[in-house]
Amino acid sequence: MKPGTFAEQPASRPGRSARSRFWSSFVPQFDERISPEFYKLSGKLRTIGNLLFIAGNLAMAPRVEALGFDPHVHFIAAIGFCCMHLTDMGLALVLWRAPISPATMRKLTFACVVVEMLGTLAASWVYGSVNSPFIGVALVFILVDRLFFDFRIGVTAFGLAIVGYWAIVFAEINGVLPAQPMSPGLIDSVYGSPTRQISAMFNLTVVITLTFVVAHWAVARMRYKDVAIRMLRESLYAAEQGKVGRHTGRTLRETYTLGVLIGAGGMGEVYTGSHVRTHRKVAIKMLHPHLVEDPTVLTRFRREAEIIGKLGSEHIIEIIDIDTAAEDNQPFLVLELMEGESLAQRLTRTGPLSAHELADVIDQIARGLDVAHRAEIVHRDLKPENVFLNPRADGGTAVKILDFGVSKIGGAATAITQEIAILGTPDYMSPEQATGHADDAAAASDIFSLGALTYALATGYRPFEASSVPALLRKIVDEEPPAMVELAPDMPHVAEIAAVIAIAMAKQPADRYASALDFARDLRAAIAGALDPEVLERALRIAKGPPGKRSRRDVDPTSHTQVA
Repeated sequence: MKPGTFAEQPASRPGRSARSRFWSSFVPQFDERISPEFYKLSGKLRTIGNLLFIAGNLAMAPRVEALGFDPHVHFIAAIGFCCMHLTDMGLALVLWRAPISPATMRKLTFACVVVEMLGTLAASWVYGSVNSPFIGVALVFILVDRLFFDFRIGVTAFGLAIVGYWAIVFAEINGVLPAQPMSPGLIDSVYGSPTRQISAMFNLTVVITLTFVVAHWAVARMRYKDVAIRMLRESLYAAEQGKVGRHTGRTLRETYTLGVLIGAGGMGEVYTGSHVRTHRKVAIKMLHPHLVEDPTVLTRFRREAEIIGKLGSEHIIEIIDIDTAAEDNQPFLVLELMEGESLAQRLTRTGPLSAHELADVIDQIARGLDVAHRAEIVHRDLKPENVFLNPRADGGTAVKILDFGVSKIGGAATAITQEIAILGTPDYMSPEQATGHADDAAAASDIFSLGALTYALATGYRPFEASSVPALLRKIVDEEPPAMVELAPDMPHVAEIAAVIAIAMAKQPADRYASALDFARDLRAAIAGALDPEVLERALRIAKGPPGKRSRRDVDPTSHTQVA
Protein backbone atom coordinates (compact mmCIF):
# COMPACT_ATOMS: atom_id res chain seq x y z
CA MET A 1 0.00 0.00 0.00
CA LYS A 2 1.30 3.47 -0.83
CA PRO A 3 2.11 5.84 2.02
CA GLY A 4 -0.62 8.30 2.86
CA THR A 5 -3.59 6.17 1.83
CA PHE A 6 -6.35 4.44 3.77
CA ALA A 7 -5.97 0.71 4.11
CA GLU A 8 -8.01 -1.23 1.58
CA GLN A 9 -9.07 -4.58 3.00
CA PRO A 10 -10.58 -7.24 0.72
CA ALA A 11 -14.27 -7.73 1.45
CA SER A 12 -13.89 -11.52 1.36
CA ARG A 13 -10.88 -11.71 3.64
CA PRO A 14 -11.46 -14.83 5.76
CA GLY A 15 -11.83 -14.65 9.52
CA ARG A 16 -12.94 -11.01 9.67
CA SER A 17 -16.42 -9.79 10.54
CA ALA A 18 -18.17 -7.04 8.59
CA ARG A 19 -17.73 -4.66 11.55
CA SER A 20 -14.02 -5.43 11.74
CA ARG A 21 -13.58 -4.84 8.01
CA PHE A 22 -15.40 -1.51 8.22
CA TRP A 23 -13.25 -0.34 11.14
CA SER A 24 -10.04 -1.44 9.37
CA SER A 25 -11.06 0.52 6.29
CA PHE A 26 -11.25 3.69 8.37
CA VAL A 27 -8.33 3.28 10.79
CA PRO A 28 -5.09 4.28 9.03
CA GLN A 29 -2.54 1.55 8.49
CA PHE A 30 0.45 3.84 8.01
CA ASP A 31 2.98 4.56 10.75
CA GLU A 32 1.78 7.27 13.15
CA ARG A 33 4.44 7.10 15.82
CA ILE A 34 4.96 10.43 17.56
CA SER A 35 8.47 11.48 18.57
CA PRO A 36 9.11 12.05 22.31
CA GLU A 37 10.24 15.60 21.50
CA PHE A 38 6.87 16.43 20.02
CA TYR A 39 5.05 15.04 23.06
CA LYS A 40 7.28 17.28 25.20
CA LEU A 41 6.55 20.27 22.99
CA SER A 42 2.81 19.64 23.26
CA GLY A 43 3.20 19.55 27.05
CA LYS A 44 4.97 22.90 26.98
CA LEU A 45 2.28 24.49 24.79
CA ARG A 46 -0.49 23.04 26.97
CA THR A 47 1.17 24.49 30.09
CA ILE A 48 1.29 27.95 28.54
CA GLY A 49 -2.28 27.67 27.20
CA ASN A 50 -3.70 26.67 30.58
CA LEU A 51 -1.94 29.56 32.30
CA LEU A 52 -3.53 31.94 29.79
CA PHE A 53 -7.00 30.40 30.33
CA ILE A 54 -6.69 30.71 34.11
CA ALA A 55 -5.57 34.33 33.78
CA GLY A 56 -8.53 35.02 31.49
CA ASN A 57 -11.00 33.54 33.98
CA LEU A 58 -9.56 35.61 36.80
CA ALA A 59 -9.60 38.78 34.69
CA MET A 60 -13.25 38.28 33.68
CA ALA A 61 -14.53 37.56 37.21
CA PRO A 62 -15.05 41.23 38.24
CA ARG A 63 -17.07 41.95 35.07
CA VAL A 64 -19.47 39.00 35.25
CA GLU A 65 -22.36 40.80 36.91
CA ALA A 66 -22.01 43.84 34.62
CA LEU A 67 -22.29 41.53 31.62
CA GLY A 68 -25.59 40.15 32.90
CA PHE A 69 -24.45 36.67 34.01
CA ASP A 70 -25.54 35.20 37.32
CA PRO A 71 -22.40 35.78 39.48
CA HIS A 72 -23.08 32.69 41.62
CA VAL A 73 -23.36 30.40 38.57
CA HIS A 74 -20.28 31.97 37.00
CA PHE A 75 -18.30 31.72 40.26
CA ILE A 76 -19.00 28.00 40.52
CA ALA A 77 -18.21 27.55 36.81
CA ALA A 78 -14.99 29.55 37.13
CA ILE A 79 -13.84 27.42 40.07
CA GLY A 80 -14.58 24.27 38.08
CA PHE A 81 -12.76 25.56 35.00
CA CYS A 82 -9.71 26.59 37.03
CA CYS A 83 -9.59 23.14 38.61
CA MET A 84 -9.72 21.53 35.16
CA HIS A 85 -7.03 23.86 33.84
CA LEU A 86 -4.83 23.17 36.86
CA THR A 87 -5.31 19.43 36.35
CA ASP A 88 -4.49 19.72 32.66
CA MET A 89 -1.49 21.93 33.42
CA GLY A 90 -0.20 19.42 35.97
CA LEU A 91 -0.39 16.62 33.41
CA ALA A 92 1.22 18.87 30.80
CA LEU A 93 4.09 19.78 33.12
CA VAL A 94 4.84 16.11 33.72
CA LEU A 95 4.65 15.51 29.97
CA TRP A 96 7.00 18.43 29.30
CA ARG A 97 9.59 18.11 32.05
CA ALA A 98 9.55 14.59 33.53
CA PRO A 99 11.97 11.87 32.28
CA ILE A 100 9.27 9.39 31.21
CA SER A 101 8.96 6.81 28.43
CA PRO A 102 7.16 7.49 25.11
CA ALA A 103 4.39 5.07 26.16
CA THR A 104 3.77 7.08 29.33
CA MET A 105 3.86 10.30 27.29
CA ARG A 106 1.12 8.92 25.06
CA LYS A 107 -1.03 7.98 28.08
CA LEU A 108 -0.59 11.44 29.55
CA THR A 109 -1.58 12.97 26.22
CA PHE A 110 -4.78 10.87 26.28
CA ALA A 111 -5.46 12.16 29.81
CA CYS A 112 -4.90 15.77 28.68
CA VAL A 113 -7.29 15.30 25.76
CA VAL A 114 -10.00 13.93 28.11
CA VAL A 115 -9.58 16.82 30.59
CA GLU A 116 -9.57 19.42 27.80
CA MET A 117 -12.70 18.05 26.15
CA LEU A 118 -14.55 17.80 29.48
CA GLY A 119 -13.62 21.40 30.25
CA THR A 120 -14.78 22.51 26.80
CA LEU A 121 -18.09 20.67 27.22
CA ALA A 122 -18.65 22.31 30.61
CA ALA A 123 -17.87 25.75 29.16
CA SER A 124 -20.21 25.08 26.26
CA TRP A 125 -23.09 24.30 28.65
CA VAL A 126 -22.46 27.39 30.82
CA TYR A 127 -22.27 29.71 27.82
CA GLY A 128 -25.04 28.64 25.49
CA SER A 129 -25.14 24.85 25.15
CA VAL A 130 -25.61 23.95 21.46
CA ASN A 131 -25.35 27.65 20.54
CA SER A 132 -22.17 28.22 22.55
CA PRO A 133 -19.11 29.90 21.03
CA PHE A 134 -17.07 27.23 22.85
CA ILE A 135 -18.24 24.76 20.20
CA GLY A 136 -15.60 26.39 18.01
CA VAL A 137 -12.99 25.56 20.65
CA ALA A 138 -14.14 21.93 20.62
CA LEU A 139 -13.83 21.81 16.83
CA VAL A 140 -10.30 23.22 17.03
CA PHE A 141 -9.32 20.57 19.60
CA ILE A 142 -10.70 17.80 17.35
CA LEU A 143 -8.85 19.20 14.34
CA VAL A 144 -5.53 19.63 16.15
CA ASP A 145 -5.69 16.29 17.98
CA ARG A 146 -6.28 14.45 14.70
CA LEU A 147 -3.79 16.37 12.56
CA PHE A 148 -0.88 16.39 14.97
CA PHE A 149 -1.34 13.19 16.94
CA ASP A 150 -2.36 9.65 16.07
CA PHE A 151 -5.79 8.33 15.09
CA ARG A 152 -6.80 7.07 18.54
CA ILE A 153 -6.07 10.41 20.21
CA GLY A 154 -8.05 12.21 17.52
CA VAL A 155 -11.00 9.82 17.70
CA THR A 156 -11.02 10.17 21.51
CA ALA A 157 -11.56 13.92 21.21
CA PHE A 158 -14.20 13.35 18.53
CA GLY A 159 -16.06 10.71 20.56
CA LEU A 160 -16.06 12.81 23.75
CA ALA A 161 -17.48 15.78 21.85
CA ILE A 162 -20.33 13.79 20.27
CA VAL A 163 -21.29 11.93 23.47
CA GLY A 164 -20.84 15.01 25.66
CA TYR A 165 -23.00 17.38 23.62
CA TRP A 166 -25.80 14.80 23.28
CA ALA A 167 -25.62 14.22 27.05
CA ILE A 168 -25.98 17.97 27.71
CA VAL A 169 -28.97 18.25 25.39
CA PHE A 170 -30.83 15.29 26.93
CA ALA A 171 -30.00 16.52 30.45
CA GLU A 172 -31.48 19.92 29.62
CA ILE A 173 -34.58 18.42 28.00
CA ASN A 174 -35.21 16.22 31.06
CA GLY A 175 -34.58 19.03 33.56
CA VAL A 176 -31.40 17.51 35.00
CA LEU A 177 -29.45 20.59 33.91
CA PRO A 178 -30.95 24.09 33.63
CA ALA A 179 -30.81 25.71 30.18
CA GLN A 180 -27.99 28.22 29.88
CA PRO A 181 -28.71 30.62 26.99
CA MET A 182 -25.78 32.24 25.24
CA SER A 183 -27.28 35.71 25.84
CA PRO A 184 -27.85 36.41 29.60
CA GLY A 185 -31.50 37.08 30.46
CA LEU A 186 -32.78 35.81 27.13
CA ILE A 187 -34.14 32.43 26.09
CA ASP A 188 -32.80 31.46 22.67
CA SER A 189 -35.30 30.06 20.19
CA VAL A 190 -33.46 26.74 20.20
CA TYR A 191 -34.85 26.10 23.70
CA GLY A 192 -38.45 26.58 22.53
CA SER A 193 -39.05 22.84 22.36
CA PRO A 194 -37.16 19.54 22.71
CA THR A 195 -37.58 19.03 18.98
CA ARG A 196 -35.66 22.23 18.24
CA GLN A 197 -32.89 21.30 20.62
CA ILE A 198 -32.54 17.83 19.14
CA SER A 199 -32.62 19.27 15.61
CA ALA A 200 -29.87 21.74 16.55
CA MET A 201 -27.88 18.90 18.05
CA PHE A 202 -28.20 16.88 14.85
CA ASN A 203 -26.76 19.83 12.93
CA LEU A 204 -23.93 20.13 15.45
CA THR A 205 -23.23 16.39 15.15
CA VAL A 206 -22.86 16.77 11.39
CA VAL A 207 -20.40 19.67 11.87
CA ILE A 208 -18.32 17.76 14.45
CA THR A 209 -18.26 14.65 12.28
CA LEU A 210 -17.30 16.57 9.16
CA THR A 211 -14.47 18.29 11.07
CA PHE A 212 -13.02 14.96 12.17
CA VAL A 213 -13.52 13.27 8.78
CA VAL A 214 -11.93 16.17 6.88
CA ALA A 215 -8.94 16.22 9.27
CA HIS A 216 -8.61 12.44 8.98
CA TRP A 217 -8.91 12.60 5.20
CA ALA A 218 -6.29 15.35 4.99
CA VAL A 219 -3.81 13.34 7.05
CA ALA A 220 -4.46 10.13 5.12
CA ARG A 221 -4.38 11.68 1.66
CA MET A 222 -1.33 13.88 2.17
CA ARG A 223 1.44 12.86 -0.18
CA TYR A 224 4.35 11.35 1.71
CA LYS A 225 2.26 11.74 4.85
CA ASP A 226 4.82 10.31 7.24
CA VAL A 227 7.52 12.64 5.95
CA ALA A 228 5.33 15.74 5.95
CA ILE A 229 3.83 15.25 9.40
CA ARG A 230 7.16 14.37 11.03
CA MET A 231 8.80 17.36 9.34
CA LEU A 232 6.07 19.65 10.70
CA ARG A 233 6.37 18.19 14.19
CA GLU A 234 10.15 18.46 14.18
CA SER A 235 10.16 22.01 12.81
CA LEU A 236 8.16 23.00 15.91
CA TYR A 237 10.80 21.46 18.16
CA ALA A 238 13.53 24.00 18.75
CA ALA A 239 16.85 22.22 19.16
CA GLU A 240 19.28 24.50 20.99
CA GLN A 241 23.04 24.25 20.79
CA GLY A 242 24.62 22.78 23.90
CA LYS A 243 21.32 21.33 25.12
CA VAL A 244 19.91 17.84 25.31
CA GLY A 245 18.71 16.72 21.87
CA ARG A 246 16.45 13.98 20.60
CA HIS A 247 19.34 11.46 20.41
CA THR A 248 21.25 12.47 23.55
CA GLY A 249 22.07 9.39 25.63
CA ARG A 250 21.73 6.88 22.79
CA THR A 251 24.45 4.34 22.12
CA LEU A 252 24.82 3.50 18.44
CA ARG A 253 25.93 0.00 17.49
CA GLU A 254 27.19 -0.46 21.06
CA THR A 255 30.11 1.71 20.04
CA TYR A 256 29.30 5.44 20.11
CA THR A 257 27.46 7.23 22.92
CA LEU A 258 25.82 10.55 22.03
CA GLY A 259 26.14 13.60 24.26
CA VAL A 260 24.76 17.12 23.95
CA LEU A 261 23.69 18.78 20.74
CA ILE A 262 26.38 20.80 18.95
CA GLY A 263 24.20 22.22 16.21
CA ALA A 264 21.22 21.59 13.94
CA GLY A 265 20.44 22.41 10.32
CA GLY A 266 18.08 21.58 7.50
CA MET A 267 19.45 18.05 7.06
CA GLY A 268 20.17 16.92 10.56
CA GLU A 269 21.83 17.40 13.92
CA VAL A 270 25.40 17.04 15.16
CA TYR A 271 26.14 15.76 18.66
CA THR A 272 29.20 15.35 20.79
CA GLY A 273 30.01 11.68 21.24
CA SER A 274 32.55 9.24 22.55
CA HIS A 275 33.76 5.78 21.66
CA VAL A 276 32.53 3.32 24.29
CA ARG A 277 35.81 1.40 24.55
CA THR A 278 38.53 3.91 23.64
CA HIS A 279 36.71 6.98 25.06
CA ARG A 280 37.84 9.02 22.07
CA LYS A 281 35.80 12.21 21.71
CA VAL A 282 34.03 12.51 18.35
CA ALA A 283 31.21 14.38 16.63
CA ILE A 284 28.24 12.37 15.34
CA LYS A 285 25.98 13.61 12.58
CA MET A 286 22.40 12.26 12.54
CA LEU A 287 19.80 12.83 9.84
CA HIS A 288 16.43 14.29 10.81
CA PRO A 289 14.02 11.33 11.15
CA HIS A 290 11.71 12.67 8.44
CA LEU A 291 14.60 12.53 5.92
CA VAL A 292 15.63 8.93 6.60
CA GLU A 293 13.35 7.62 3.85
CA ASP A 294 14.34 10.27 1.29
CA PRO A 295 16.69 8.56 -1.21
CA THR A 296 18.14 11.89 -2.42
CA VAL A 297 19.13 12.95 1.07
CA LEU A 298 20.50 9.50 1.91
CA THR A 299 22.62 9.60 -1.24
CA ARG A 300 24.01 12.97 -0.23
CA PHE A 301 24.67 11.76 3.31
CA ARG A 302 26.60 8.68 2.16
CA ARG A 303 28.38 10.63 -0.57
CA GLU A 304 29.86 12.94 2.04
CA ALA A 305 31.59 10.01 3.74
CA GLU A 306 32.73 8.58 0.40
CA ILE A 307 34.22 11.87 -0.75
CA ILE A 308 35.99 12.88 2.44
CA GLY A 309 37.35 9.37 2.82
CA LYS A 310 39.17 9.80 -0.50
CA LEU A 311 40.89 13.07 0.36
CA GLY A 312 42.79 12.91 3.63
CA SER A 313 43.72 16.60 3.88
CA GLU A 314 44.54 18.38 7.13
CA HIS A 315 42.24 21.17 5.89
CA ILE A 316 39.22 18.92 5.37
CA ILE A 317 37.28 17.41 8.26
CA GLU A 318 38.12 13.76 8.94
CA ILE A 319 35.43 11.07 8.63
CA ILE A 320 36.03 8.31 11.19
CA ASP A 321 33.10 5.99 10.53
CA ILE A 322 29.71 5.64 8.83
CA ASP A 323 27.03 3.19 9.89
CA THR A 324 23.32 2.72 10.55
CA ALA A 325 21.69 2.42 13.98
CA ALA A 326 20.36 -1.11 14.47
CA GLU A 327 17.09 -0.21 16.18
CA ASP A 328 15.66 2.34 13.72
CA ASN A 329 17.91 2.22 10.60
CA GLN A 330 19.05 5.78 11.35
CA PRO A 331 22.24 6.50 9.34
CA PHE A 332 25.02 8.39 11.10
CA LEU A 333 28.46 9.80 10.39
CA VAL A 334 31.25 9.83 12.94
CA LEU A 335 33.54 12.85 12.49
CA GLU A 336 36.52 14.29 14.27
CA LEU A 337 35.39 16.58 17.09
CA MET A 338 36.37 20.22 16.64
CA GLU A 339 36.02 22.74 19.44
CA GLY A 340 36.26 26.12 17.73
CA GLU A 341 33.66 27.96 15.68
CA SER A 342 32.51 28.27 12.08
CA LEU A 343 33.47 31.25 9.95
CA ALA A 344 29.82 32.34 10.08
CA GLN A 345 29.96 32.42 13.89
CA ARG A 346 33.27 34.27 13.78
CA LEU A 347 31.87 36.93 11.44
CA THR A 348 28.84 37.39 13.67
CA ARG A 349 31.02 37.66 16.77
CA THR A 350 33.85 39.93 15.59
CA GLY A 351 32.99 41.24 12.14
CA PRO A 352 35.47 41.30 9.19
CA LEU A 353 38.84 39.59 9.54
CA SER A 354 42.09 41.48 9.70
CA ALA A 355 44.33 41.35 6.64
CA HIS A 356 46.70 38.85 8.32
CA GLU A 357 43.82 36.59 9.42
CA LEU A 358 42.24 36.81 5.98
CA ALA A 359 45.42 35.68 4.25
CA ASP A 360 45.89 32.76 6.65
CA VAL A 361 42.28 31.52 6.48
CA ILE A 362 42.03 31.74 2.69
CA ASP A 363 45.41 30.05 2.26
CA GLN A 364 44.28 27.05 4.30
CA ILE A 365 40.90 26.84 2.55
CA ALA A 366 42.69 26.97 -0.82
CA ARG A 367 44.97 24.10 0.21
CA GLY A 368 41.97 21.97 1.14
CA LEU A 369 40.14 22.83 -2.08
CA ASP A 370 43.24 22.07 -4.14
CA VAL A 371 43.38 18.55 -2.68
CA ALA A 372 39.71 18.06 -3.58
CA HIS A 373 40.10 19.47 -7.09
CA ARG A 374 43.11 17.26 -7.81
CA ALA A 375 40.86 14.32 -6.88
CA GLU A 376 38.27 15.68 -9.37
CA ILE A 377 35.87 16.63 -6.59
CA VAL A 378 34.01 19.95 -6.65
CA HIS A 379 32.59 21.08 -3.32
CA ARG A 380 29.76 23.29 -4.76
CA ASP A 381 28.64 24.62 -1.37
CA LEU A 382 31.51 26.70 -0.02
CA LYS A 383 30.19 29.28 2.47
CA PRO A 384 31.07 30.57 5.97
CA GLU A 385 28.88 27.93 7.63
CA ASN A 386 30.93 25.18 5.96
CA VAL A 387 34.37 26.38 7.10
CA PHE A 388 35.47 25.69 10.66
CA LEU A 389 38.18 27.36 12.73
CA ASN A 390 39.74 24.85 15.09
CA PRO A 391 42.27 26.10 17.69
CA ARG A 392 45.70 24.41 17.58
CA ALA A 393 47.90 23.59 20.52
CA ASP A 394 50.54 26.10 19.31
CA GLY A 395 48.00 28.98 19.50
CA GLY A 396 47.27 29.05 15.79
CA THR A 397 44.07 28.15 13.97
CA ALA A 398 43.49 25.09 11.81
CA VAL A 399 40.94 25.82 9.08
CA LYS A 400 38.81 22.88 7.96
CA ILE A 401 36.28 22.57 5.14
CA LEU A 402 33.03 20.81 6.08
CA ASP A 403 30.02 19.31 4.32
CA PHE A 404 30.92 17.67 1.03
CA GLY A 405 27.38 16.27 0.78
CA VAL A 406 26.47 18.00 -2.49
CA SER A 407 29.90 17.69 -4.04
CA LYS A 408 30.33 16.54 -7.60
CA ILE A 409 32.41 13.41 -8.15
CA GLY A 410 33.56 13.13 -11.72
CA GLY A 411 30.39 13.33 -13.82
CA ALA A 412 27.90 12.87 -10.98
CA ALA A 413 25.79 15.85 -9.90
CA THR A 414 22.43 16.93 -8.59
CA ALA A 415 19.94 19.37 -10.06
CA ILE A 416 20.10 23.04 -9.08
CA THR A 417 16.52 22.98 -7.83
CA GLN A 418 17.34 20.14 -5.47
CA GLU A 419 20.36 21.97 -4.17
CA ILE A 420 18.44 25.15 -3.42
CA ALA A 421 15.70 23.16 -1.70
CA ILE A 422 18.30 21.52 0.57
CA LEU A 423 20.76 24.35 1.06
CA GLY A 424 18.55 27.44 1.27
CA THR A 425 19.57 30.86 -0.09
CA PRO A 426 22.59 30.37 -2.42
CA ASP A 427 24.58 33.46 -1.37
CA TYR A 428 27.97 32.16 -2.55
CA MET A 429 26.86 30.15 -5.58
CA SER A 430 28.65 30.55 -8.92
CA PRO A 431 26.83 31.92 -12.02
CA GLU A 432 26.92 28.52 -13.73
CA GLN A 433 25.15 26.98 -10.75
CA ALA A 434 22.73 29.90 -10.59
CA THR A 435 21.71 29.40 -14.21
CA GLY A 436 20.85 25.76 -13.64
CA HIS A 437 24.06 24.19 -14.95
CA ALA A 438 25.21 22.62 -11.72
CA ASP A 439 26.06 19.45 -13.61
CA ASP A 440 28.73 21.44 -15.47
CA ALA A 441 30.22 22.97 -12.32
CA ALA A 442 33.99 22.43 -12.22
CA ALA A 443 36.80 23.63 -9.99
CA ALA A 444 36.21 27.16 -11.31
CA SER A 445 32.84 27.13 -9.58
CA ASP A 446 34.51 26.62 -6.20
CA ILE A 447 36.99 29.40 -7.02
CA PHE A 448 34.08 31.81 -7.60
CA SER A 449 32.62 30.78 -4.23
CA LEU A 450 36.04 31.20 -2.62
CA GLY A 451 36.23 34.73 -4.04
CA ALA A 452 32.73 35.50 -2.74
CA LEU A 453 33.69 34.10 0.66
CA THR A 454 36.84 36.26 0.70
CA TYR A 455 34.73 39.33 -0.11
CA ALA A 456 32.47 38.58 2.89
CA LEU A 457 35.43 38.00 5.22
CA ALA A 458 37.11 41.23 4.14
CA THR A 459 34.04 43.50 4.22
CA GLY A 460 31.61 41.82 6.62
CA TYR A 461 28.94 41.89 3.90
CA ARG A 462 27.62 39.25 1.54
CA PRO A 463 28.54 40.02 -2.09
CA PHE A 464 24.91 39.79 -3.28
CA GLU A 465 21.60 40.42 -1.58
CA ALA A 466 18.01 40.20 -2.76
CA SER A 467 14.52 39.72 -1.35
CA SER A 468 14.02 36.32 -3.02
CA VAL A 469 16.06 33.41 -4.36
CA PRO A 470 15.22 34.14 -8.06
CA ALA A 471 16.28 37.77 -7.66
CA LEU A 472 19.48 36.69 -5.93
CA LEU A 473 20.32 34.23 -8.71
CA ARG A 474 19.77 36.96 -11.29
CA LYS A 475 22.20 39.27 -9.46
CA ILE A 476 24.82 36.53 -9.27
CA VAL A 477 24.58 36.07 -13.04
CA ASP A 478 24.25 39.70 -14.19
CA GLU A 479 25.59 42.08 -11.54
CA GLU A 480 28.69 42.83 -9.49
CA PRO A 481 29.01 43.24 -5.74
CA PRO A 482 29.46 46.79 -4.40
CA ALA A 483 32.98 48.15 -4.69
CA MET A 484 35.08 46.93 -1.78
CA VAL A 485 36.60 50.37 -1.28
CA GLU A 486 33.14 51.56 -0.18
CA LEU A 487 32.60 48.73 2.31
CA ALA A 488 36.17 48.37 3.67
CA PRO A 489 37.85 51.74 3.08
CA ASP A 490 40.31 51.25 5.96
CA MET A 491 41.72 47.94 4.72
CA PRO A 492 45.30 48.35 3.44
CA HIS A 493 45.71 47.83 -0.32
CA VAL A 494 41.96 47.33 -0.72
CA ALA A 495 42.11 48.09 -4.48
CA GLU A 496 44.63 45.29 -5.07
CA ILE A 497 42.62 42.87 -2.91
CA ALA A 498 39.46 43.80 -4.84
CA ALA A 499 41.25 43.10 -8.14
CA VAL A 500 42.20 39.58 -7.02
CA ILE A 501 38.65 38.89 -5.84
CA ALA A 502 37.26 40.28 -9.11
CA ILE A 503 39.26 37.71 -11.09
CA ALA A 504 38.06 34.88 -8.84
CA MET A 505 34.46 36.11 -9.22
CA ALA A 506 34.57 36.58 -13.00
CA LYS A 507 31.23 35.68 -14.58
CA GLN A 508 32.92 33.40 -17.13
CA PRO A 509 34.69 30.35 -15.63
CA ALA A 510 37.56 30.66 -18.14
CA ASP A 511 38.39 34.13 -16.79
CA ARG A 512 38.92 32.94 -13.23
CA TYR A 513 42.05 31.63 -11.57
CA ALA A 514 43.18 28.21 -12.75
CA SER A 515 43.48 26.94 -9.17
CA ALA A 516 42.59 27.90 -5.63
CA LEU A 517 46.29 28.05 -4.77
CA ASP A 518 46.88 30.68 -7.48
CA PHE A 519 44.10 32.79 -5.96
CA ALA A 520 45.53 32.43 -2.43
CA ARG A 521 49.03 33.35 -3.72
CA ASP A 522 47.81 36.57 -5.38
CA LEU A 523 45.61 37.46 -2.39
CA ARG A 524 48.60 37.22 -0.06
CA ALA A 525 50.64 39.37 -2.46
CA ALA A 526 47.84 41.96 -2.65
CA ILE A 527 47.58 42.14 1.14
CA ALA A 528 51.34 42.70 1.31
CA GLY A 529 51.14 45.43 -1.36
CA ALA A 530 53.28 43.39 -3.75
CA LEU A 531 50.71 42.34 -6.37
CA ASP A 532 52.07 41.77 -9.87
CA PRO A 533 50.90 44.63 -12.18
CA GLU A 534 49.82 42.01 -14.72
CA VAL A 535 47.18 40.79 -12.27
CA LEU A 536 45.78 44.33 -12.06
CA GLU A 537 45.69 44.52 -15.85
CA ARG A 538 43.91 41.17 -15.99
CA ALA A 539 41.26 42.39 -13.56
CA LEU A 540 40.85 45.56 -15.63
CA ARG A 541 40.36 43.57 -18.84
CA ILE A 542 37.65 41.47 -17.16
CA ALA A 543 35.97 44.64 -15.85
CA LYS A 544 35.85 46.06 -19.37
CA GLY A 545 34.32 42.90 -20.78
CA PRO A 546 31.02 42.72 -22.68
CA PRO A 547 27.85 43.97 -20.91
CA GLY A 548 26.48 41.37 -18.55
CA LYS A 549 29.92 39.85 -18.12
CA ARG A 550 31.19 42.58 -15.80
CA SER A 551 28.70 45.42 -15.12
CA ARG A 552 29.97 47.59 -12.26
CA ARG A 553 27.26 49.55 -10.44
CA ASP A 554 27.34 52.06 -7.60
CA VAL A 555 25.56 50.85 -4.46
CA ASP A 556 25.01 52.49 -1.13
CA PRO A 557 27.07 50.25 1.19
CA THR A 558 24.59 50.74 4.01
CA SER A 559 21.91 48.99 1.94
CA HIS A 560 23.71 45.67 1.96
CA THR A 561 23.02 42.85 4.37
CA GLN A 562 25.81 42.34 6.86
CA VAL A 563 26.96 38.75 7.24
CA ALA A 564 25.29 37.19 10.28
